[in-house]
Amino acid sequence: MKKISCEEAQKWVMPFIEDELPDDDAAVFLDHIRRCPDCYDELETYFIVDYSLHFLDNDNDASYDLKRLLRERIRAKERELNRRRILKILFPVATIFLIVVVMLVLIYENYPDLFDRLRNLYQTIKDGIGGIV
Repeated sequence: MKKISCEEAQKWVMPFIEDELPDDDAAVFLDHIRRCPDCYDELETYFIVDYSLHFLDNDNDASYDLKRLLRERIRAKERELNRRRILKILFPVATIFLIVVVMLVLIYENYPDLFDRLRNLYQTIKDGIGGIV
């Protein structure tokens, strides 16, 4: 995974808070703040100020445990990134599987005796090899 400096991480604090950081950059940013207490503190400070300005004045039900809210947002973002990473892998695999199934169905529809021929060929080869050994 790409590494970033503290200076670069600090530039990404507000885009992360505003959920405007692209997934790849968000993963790098989260990796950095896990390892760098100074940058985590910077994120925490900006998050508290931003949340206070936007929500506490307008929402009577808003939580005042802002550190917990930040931890929850970080965990939610990590889960989202992991889910997207898995989907990036599963989608091509599922697509290939679907193409293979469609091709097999089309082959079977157009050549219904092909599978019987292949089975007979396999059995002939198997019997031939068995007789040699």
